[in-house]
Amino acid sequence: MPLTGTSGVEDRSSSTYNAVFTFDAPVTSGEVTVLSGTATVGTISFSGNSMTAQLTGITSAEVVTLHVQNINGDGLPHGDVPFGFLTADVNANRVVDRPDQQQINTDKNQPVSATNFRDDINLSGLVDRPDVQSVQTNRGHSIP
Repeated sequence: MPLTGTSGVEDRSSSTYNAVFTFDAPVTSGEVTVLSGTATVGTISFSGNSMTAQLTGITSAEVVTLHVQNINGDGLPHGDVPFGFLTADVNANRVVDRPDQQQINTDKNQPVSATNFRDDINLSGLVDRPDVQSVQTNRGHSIP
């Protein structure tokens, strides 16, 4: 997700998401809190220059803003990062609409690849009927 401007959009449906923050130097500690949205921050882990925060409780259409602070015990804020979540918005235009349906129908029954991974809404490894149904169920939903 970008650090400034409009958030990116995660279109896949999951009970747990990972927010990964990458820094210019190794990170061994830090805090992540929710500024807006329904997310709950769970386990935070560290590996090299990355910090990963598990997120749960996210709805199918919202922008969650996370506040990152106290990296390596410095006591400082390190930014607020917006994360967009919109289930079935496979083309990431911030609304579930006809083009999403067309894209899913085009890729139906194909295994997930680097070019169609956003179409696998239910994370089954295949663009399948439940993915088509997810677009139908969420059609008309949008995020700002």
